[in-house]
Amino acid sequence: GDFVKKGEVYYNLRDYVEKENAVEELKTLSRFSTYYAKILELVSESDQAIARAIHRLNRLEVTTAYPFLLACYEDYIHQTLLSEEFLEVLKVLENFIVRRFVCSVPTNQLNKIFAPLYRQVKASSLSFVESVKDILEKRGYPKDYEFERNLREAKLYGSGDRKEKTKFILETLEESFGHREQVNLEELQIEHVMPQTLTPWWEMHLGENFEFIHETLLDTLGNLTLTGYNPELSNLDFEKKKLRYRDSHLELNTYFSEIETWREADIQLRAQELAKQCLKIWSYFGKDNIVQQPEVQPEQGYTFETMHNGDYLQGEVLEIFEDFQDSVLKLGNVREEILKQCIVYRVGNKTFVSVVPLRSGLKLYLNLPFSEVRHEGAFCRDVSNKGHWGTGDVEVRVKDLSDIGRVMPLVERAYRRQLG
Repeated sequence: GDFVKKGEVYYNLRDYVEKENAVEELKTLSRFSTYYAKILELVSESDQAIARAIHRLNRLEVTTAYPFLLACYEDYIHQTLLSEEFLEVLKVLENFIVRRFVCSVPTNQLNKIFAPLYRQVKASSLSFVESVKDILEKRGYPKDYEFERNLREAKLYGSGDRKEKTKFILETLEESFGHREQVNLEELQIEHVMPQTLTPWWEMHLGENFEFIHETLLDTLGNLTLTGYNPELSNLDFEKKKLRYRDSHLELNTYFSEIETWREADIQLRAQELAKQCLKIWSYFGKDNIVQQPEVQPEQGYTFETMHNGDYLQGEVLEIFEDFQDSVLKLGNVREEILKQCIVYRVGNKTFVSVVPLRSGLKLYLNLPFSEVRHEGAFCRDVSNKGHWGTGDVEVRVKDLSDIGRVMPLVERAYRRQLG
């Protein structure tokens, strides 16, 4: 139950093992190696339900939980932990990891959570399973309102393990519908209904705000499904995709048969439906659940972490934003406020520029009449008759640091206009 750094395992083991008990400790190591082989699925577990639960955990790459699972296996083999209890523990761990993934809870503390867990469970007066639930509930376990909100809004799909975990969620959703015809889900791929690259057809279909819709909803649960025809579907328009979905044996895809359009509201509606199903699959296992999001007090506001699209503020985009932020604040008497959808800069009580983070840079809205910047050409876009999250009639894209020098004179003009 102690946390030992990888490079110190040998020295700790050497200090722990005495000459008199060396043989017994070697037998213990040998015994635990058989448990480890089962966890790694190198040796088959005879209980099929437990074997499947372990396989599911391995797909989530929960290697930090292995020390805890080894101790659980010892109890299970010696029948101090019943098979039903061990299975329930495995399901609790899956639930814990899935909810944290969806809600983007950092994983760097998992080793410190799982290393002492067995000892903490054994010291509790609760039953083994209830103790596991009680302890993990207090270790960054998202409430229902957080889980449901992120299932609707968070960008789940991504590179590396994000792609695999998102596929795991989609496969589990498909299995939950209880389709009578077995489909090998592991051979399928993730499909973006609204494609990753927009064609002119999709731009027209999505409407004037197509860029924002694409940026914010592309990788969310509502826009994702599973298919074996991913390359063929690619950037096809929605009507052509629907024809392929009709041939699918997946319940996830029968949803589209009655859908006529695939716009912002359609994606959000499907996300709501799938979120409800996820809440049933990975139901809250603790006692202090919060189903409805607490109202955000005006003085509390949002942070870069909690605002929509805040996860784009990293790497090169963060560098661009910080350079822009520094330039704006130097104008004098400027107040920065983080709202749900954008970051606004005000002089007095008047907003002069709004910032929406994107995957590829920043989108700025300047509180200026477009007629004053018309001479800037394609650099500025007239959004006076278009819906957007900022304040103002002029939209400007900042894609790299060099754009800031060009945009700041326009920002200063908007600043002076609002300053009066």
